[in-house]
Amino acid sequence: MQIHGICVRTGFEWFPAVANSVMDMYSRCGRISEAEQMFNLMPIRSLISWNAMIAGYALVGMGEKCLLLFQKMQRQGQILDDFTFTSTLKACSGLGAIEQGKQMHCYTAKFPSGMEKSVANSIVDMYLKCGLVEEAERVFNEMPERNVVSWTVMITGYGKHGLGREAIRLFNEMQVEDVEPDGVTYLALLSACSHSGLVEESREYFSILRGDCRIKPQVEHYACMVDLLGRAGCLKEAKELIHNMPLKPNIGIWQTLLSACRVHGEFEMGREVGDMLLELDGKNAVNYVMLSNIYADAGYWRESEKLRVSVKLKGLKKEGGCSWVEIDKEVHFFYNGDERHPLTKEIHKVLKEIERRIKEETGYPCEVRFALHDVEEESKAESLRYHSEKLAIGLALVHGGVEEGGRTIRVFKNLRVCGDCHEFIKGLSKVLKKVFVVRDANRFHKFEDGFCSCKDYW
Repeated sequence: MQIHGICVRTGFEWFPAVANSVMDMYSRCGRISEAEQMFNLMPIRSLISWNAMIAGYALVGMGEKCLLLFQKMQRQGQILDDFTFTSTLKACSGLGAIEQGKQMHCYTAKFPSGMEKSVANSIVDMYLKCGLVEEAERVFNEMPERNVVSWTVMITGYGKHGLGREAIRLFNEMQVEDVEPDGVTYLALLSACSHSGLVEESREYFSILRGDCRIKPQVEHYACMVDLLGRAGCLKEAKELIHNMPLKPNIGIWQTLLSACRVHGEFEMGREVGDMLLELDGKNAVNYVMLSNIYADAGYWRESEKLRVSVKLKGLKKEGGCSWVEIDKEVHFFYNGDERHPLTKEIHKVLKEIERRIKEETGYPCEVRFALHDVEEESKAESLRYHSEKLAIGLALVHGGVEEGGRTIRVFKNLRVCGDCHEFIKGLSKVLKKVFVVRDANRFHKFEDGFCSCKDYW
C-alpha cells in the first residue's frame, strides 16, 4: 500500500505495468474493493489487467462477479489465455455452476490456449467439484499429456466422492506411469482413505510417506491420519499420534480430534481437548461452538449456553451456514432461517408438506438434538426446518414440482451437512424417488432410494 502511495505521488500510478502490478497486489491480498477501483479507473486495460481482476474475484470466492467480468471481457473482444480460463473455471467450481462450467469447457476448445494442461486440469477439477465424476474421468482419460497435478486433482475428486478404492487404484497407476507423487498427492490419497474408512490402507500409505526421503510429512498429513482414526473411533490412538508427531500440532488438528470426540460421544476427552483449544485460540468462535456442542450433546445445557454467551460477549463470529442451488443458470443462495427469497412462502409450504410425507412413509423423526438449544421440542423441529440446505432443496422442489422421479437435484453448502438434514434428505430421496447430490465442506453425498453414498460415514 505504501508503494501504491509512492506511485501516486510520483505520477507513475497509471503506467500500464505499474497499474497492473498494483491491482494484482490488491487482488492477491483480498482487497477487492481497491482492486476494483484501480481496474475501473485504468485508462488502458491489457490482458494482464483483466486476468488479475478475474483471478481476484475467484480467489475470494466472488464467483458470480468473476463470471460476469468474463462475459464482459468476451463482449469487448479481449484476447483470452490459459490464465483466463483457469480462473473462470475455478469460479464455476466454487459455485457449483454446472451449466456455466460445461459452456466454459466447450468454449476452451475454440482457443489454442484451451489445450494447455493447466486448463485441462481445471476442467477436470470443475467437473469433480460439480459432482460429475464420469465427465471428469472422460476429460482426464482423453488428456494427451498429464502431470502430477492432473493425477492429484483426480485422486482428490475420488476422495471427496467417497471413492477411496478408485483413489488408491489411480495412485498406483500414476507410479506405473513414472509420475512421482508429491506431498499434495499423498495428502489427497490419505484424505480419500479417511472418507472411505480405509484404516489399514491409510496406515500403509502413511508409513510409505514417512519413508520417502523426497517428501517431509507436514502437519496436514498427520491431520488426515487423526481424522481417519477419529472417524474409526480410535480416539486414544489419534491423540497419541498428535502427542508423538515431530511437528508442532496446529489448531486445526486439535479441532479434528474434538470433532471426532463429539461424533463418538467421548465427553471427557472432548472437554479436555476443548479447554485446551480455548487456551490456545481463545479468539476463534469455532472452538467455543464445538465445545458448546459437546456439552449440549451430553445434556449439560447450562455449560453449553455459558460458552455461547461468552462468544457474544467477546464479539466473536462464526461463519454462517450457507447453501446454494443453480436453477436455469442462476445461482440462489440461502442462509439458515433465510426469508429474503421472493418464493419464501412457497418454499416453507413445500417443506412442511414433504416433511409430513417423510414422517408418514419412512418414520423420519426430526433429529432435534442438532438444534442445540434447550427449548421445547416443537421449537427445535421448527428451527431445523429452515436450515440452509433444506431451503435450497425447497426452492428446487418449488421449481421442479414434487412429482416423483425426474432430474437430479444438486445442492452445495459451505459447512458440513448436519445429521438432521442428512436423515431428512435420505427420506426425501426415498419418498420422491429422486436423486439428491449435496456437496458440503468435507465431501459429496449422493442420496438415492433412502441411502447416502457416504454410508452415514462423514
